[in-house]
Amino acid sequence: MLLNKTVYLEGGAGTQLCSYDPDDLKLSVLWIIIFILSLALNAFAVIGNSIVVAACFLQKSRPSLLIYIHALAFSDLLYALVAPLYTYRYVLRHFPKLVINFALAGRLSHHVTLIGNTFSSISSWLVVALTIDRLILTKLPFRSKQLSTAKRTYIAIAFIIFSCSIINGVWMYEFFEVPIDVNPCSGYWNIPKEVIRDDGSVYVPIRYKEVYKIYAITSAVLFLYALPTFIMIVSNVLILKELKSSTLKTRSMETSRASQKRHKEVRLTKMIIIVSVIFMICNMPDIATRLLWKHVAPIIVSNIQPIAHLFLMVNVAANFVVYSLYNKHLFATIVSMIRRGACYSCCMGSSDATDTSLQESNTPSKNTNSQDDSRPFTTQA
Repeated sequence: MLLNKTVYLEGGAGTQLCSYDPDDLKLSVLWIIIFILSLALNAFAVIGNSIVVAACFLQKSRPSLLIYIHALAFSDLLYALVAPLYTYRYVLRHFPKLVINFALAGRLSHHVTLIGNTFSSISSWLVVALTIDRLILTKLPFRSKQLSTAKRTYIAIAFIIFSCSIINGVWMYEFFEVPIDVNPCSGYWNIPKEVIRDDGSVYVPIRYKEVYKIYAITSAVLFLYALPTFIMIVSNVLILKELKSSTLKTRSMETSRASQKRHKEVRLTKMIIIVSVIFMICNMPDIATRLLWKHVAPIIVSNIQPIAHLFLMVNVAANFVVYSLYNKHLFATIVSMIRRGACYSCCMGSSDATDTSLQESNTPSKNTNSQDDSRPFTTQA
């Protein structure tokens, strides 16, 4: 027996009766677990990266490492905010009763594609910049302060943002090129293969031209994953080699203070290496879907996409944990923020009963807070 539901059409054009086969709506236990984990990791990524952004903002000293972490956390935060508008539709299609307007959901997913791709590119290259910055410190310790200045760091971040925006400019062109078709019963959207203009001529959107296929593979695989991964592997190997060499040379002759400083730098270097490794592992499933979407059935890619999204959420959520474990100064700031917020909450609660003035309570820190529709969303660092 089919499940029938009346859905709204775009632009207030009325309603349409949609029928769903109950067998197609069934979800296995595995997919339910993936969906719940994705939701939990998404929420954790938003909260965690918001805390990191606020903690970095409160730091008085602004070394290049902190600036890169601040920018990376902000980029990851924005990605975590927009990603659900696209990816969760692959799961929500199994629960049509929960969705009021599939057409609106499909339209929103199309709108955030450009934003998600851009921020994923930015995050990828910020991890690369973070790794190179650590390589400079280990290879050229006496010149690192002159080479990795705050001004140069901000210039590097601005260059990354500008370059990633240019690379993803095709998505912007495609966004305004032709209107998309949205299925009101599922929210799936696609770009028509041919568009008949007012003069009767037939126009083929850029999505279906051979040059676009080359661009899609180059931008997704080479620019977003292969090249950043290669640079990170080479840089991390050089960093580990230099650390091992310097440890053998200096361990016997260093003072207690020098030893503490060396251990601090080793700990921060491990943090950067772990962030790089997490990026390389967690982005592999998404890159696989980017390679597959032109060669396999859309339903297959749509079934793989939630798994790829789960790995991407692991990536953006794990960075907060890594920062907290390996950057003690940043972790101390985060703990202080949480304590001040808890103290403020306690003061607010007690003031209701005792009429105590809130002027003397601690103030909390403010968190700064067709493509065929089966085509995967984006890669994230």
